[in-house]
Amino acid sequence: MPADLPFHSLSEVTDMRLLEVNVGHVVFDGVPLPDHICSQSTAQLYRFAASLDLALGCAVQTTLQAGQSYSTAEISFSIVRPVPYEIGTLRAVGVLLDENREFVRAEAYIEDEAGKRYAYATTTSVVFDIQKI
Repeated sequence: MPADLPFHSLSEVTDMRLLEVNVGHVVFDGVPLPDHICSQSTAQLYRFAASLDLALGCAVQTTLQAGQSYSTAEISFSIVRPVPYEIGTLRAVGVLLDENREFVRAEAYIEDEAGKRYAYATTTSVVFDIQKI
């Protein structure tokens, strides 16, 4: 993780590490751990949801100005295929879709090293000045 960026607590839950960060775009990666696997030997839903939320939130954060914060107004998760335990490294990518002064929309997806997608999410976030709350 770049040394000048704060550690995000969801990185610990998901065991994902930050690889790239640009305005409106972030990439994390990680390998599912044994405690991320359910009895059917596939990755747990909570790991997908937390990894997608991590990528979404960080993509939104890259657009904020000093003194601003955000709150999630809407979020949607979809899993499109099961992830076998032996999958290896997965990436969670967060991308800004659009923004205006009050709202930011972003999407995120989880893919394997070959680019095959396993889950995706979208969010709308409300942007506000911290001093006004």
